[in-house]
Amino acid sequence: MANRTSTIVHDVTESRRYEVASALHIALLEMEGTHSIKELLQMTLDEAERMTESSIGFFHFVAEDQIGLSLEAWSTNTITKMCNAVVEGQHDALDKAGVWADAAREKRAIIHNDYASLKDRKGMPKGHAEITREVVVPVLRGEKVVAIIGVGNKCRNYDESDIKWLGFLADIAWDIVAKKNAEEKQTILQAQKYVIENMAMHDSLTALPNRRLLSDRIGQAIAQCRRSSVMAAIILFDLDKFKPVNDTFGHGIGDVLLQQVAIRALEALRRSGDTLARLGGDEFVVLLPQITAISNAVKVAENILHALSRSFEIESHTINISCSIGIAIYPLHGEDELTLIRHADDAMYKSKSDGRSCITVFASDSAGVTEGI
Repeated sequence: MANRTSTIVHDVTESRRYEVASALHIALLEMEGTHSIKELLQMTLDEAERMTESSIGFFHFVAEDQIGLSLEAWSTNTITKMCNAVVEGQHDALDKAGVWADAAREKRAIIHNDYASLKDRKGMPKGHAEITREVVVPVLRGEKVVAIIGVGNKCRNYDESDIKWLGFLADIAWDIVAKKNAEEKQTILQAQKYVIENMAMHDSLTALPNRRLLSDRIGQAIAQCRRSSVMAAIILFDLDKFKPVNDTFGHGIGDVLLQQVAIRALEALRRSGDTLARLGGDEFVVLLPQITAISNAVKVAENILHALSRSFEIESHTINISCSIGIAIYPLHGEDELTLIRHADDAMYKSKSDGRSCITVFASDSAGVTEGI
């Protein structure tokens, strides 16, 4: 009768543990998107402690090269009541870690029910809880150990049942955490890719679109204009006598001036779809897609001319500059990017020859002359 009763109690305990493990699995899946890896692991450790009647719990990741260990989480009880010796994220060499790391080195679960008697154990760092007994289980994927989970200080000896359930919980947590970790790494890689691509398409000094991005947007604008039978404008300008600024105040002041020119020119644009780009040096280009009249482009050019005519105050220096502006209109002055840029450049140099600080619209007559404004 006693054996029968013992079997029933054991079966009830096993059944209850399956229920707890299943509930944990569901909870971790529901929390995956809103909680950190540390939080998910800590929740697993808290349940592992309760299931094994322990008071200490830890979760380490093992490096891909099987050389390093990183402490990823402690149980709530360990942090709040038991130990303040180390923090999450601490890295150790596997071959120098204590006897608890034998689980990773030997790829098998280990039980130390008389921790104090171990000959090879190492002294605990200051602030570490005293260990009386422990069980540590490796998480294996293929031939490699990917993590180890451990609990300690049960009031009686650990046994094979503790190994079974600790490993069960660790497997549940690892699969969810590994998926989340992979997703986070992918997100980081995508963000890095975006940054790299963004840098390749923008000027490093002013953060404006560079020639590559401008070319792409001009191509889109031309395609839109062809479908809608409207015009687009290329406004090209550079700063008059920018070289003396560099020579007098230094390139550092010159760079700040270019940044402030970019800010003022952007403020002079009237539509969010307009583009200001820097071609290099002190040369800038404005793309105005889908305009209805040449006067639309001239008005924007006038705004830029007036914005840059105001003094710039840079590091106690007052700097006065102006700009020369040339305008080319699609399709009146060209039907492709290179032609439009070239004609806007011709118009800009006409502005310079006319005394600078003025606007010229390219004229598409047979002589190729330009019209000043």
